[in-house]
Amino acid sequence: MEIGFIVFLPPNTTSILQPLDQGVIRCFKATYTRFTFSQIHSAMDKSFSIVDCITYIKQAMDAIKPETVNACWRNLCKESVNDFKGFPTIDKEVKCIV
Repeated sequence: MEIGFIVFLPPNTTSILQPLDQGVIRCFKATYTRFTFSQIHSAMDKSFSIVDCITYIKQAMDAIKPETVNACWRNLCKESVNDFKGFPTIDKEVKCIV
């Protein structure tokens, strides 16, 4: 009985086969760097804590647009991209309930 098989990928194909390496990580790094330098510039005399770092990581991830992710996937497998625009926010509805 055969359960499965292993396929070894050729060397140096990571950037082709892993869409996140094609643009999302670059976008994240640029946004995180922008947030970090903005903090450093505005608070030269204050300390930069791990909480600040995690906050900027979250902000940088939130700043990545669905279009950026779609563009990365489009390079790998055009059939899998449906130009998803993201989930609609329900902040107003939640605030009305609370």
